[in-house]
Amino acid sequence: MVAVQAELKERLRSSNLRADSAHALVDLAVANPSFTVGRAETALGLSYGRANRLITQLCDLDILGVVNPHAYKRRFFAPSVLSVLTA
Repeated sequence: MVAVQAELKERLRSSNLRADSAHALVDLAVANPSFTVGRAETALGLSYGRANRLITQLCDLDILGVVNPHAYKRRFFAPSVLSVLTA
């Protein structure tokens, strides 16, 4: 799992996204197989809007994915973390 976390953070570093909270969100995604925007907001101490934008940016980088994009309360996950857990 540590290797997956390092790989996700390296992908993040190679992007244009520079927010420290993005690295904290990667840590959250590794520690929690799935989470909501509200969970990220609370865990990272961000506003709901900022947490939502940050999650969207990580989804655009293919670091995070959406469990069900049409659900009212969307849940997010890191596909590479899920691969390790289900292997």
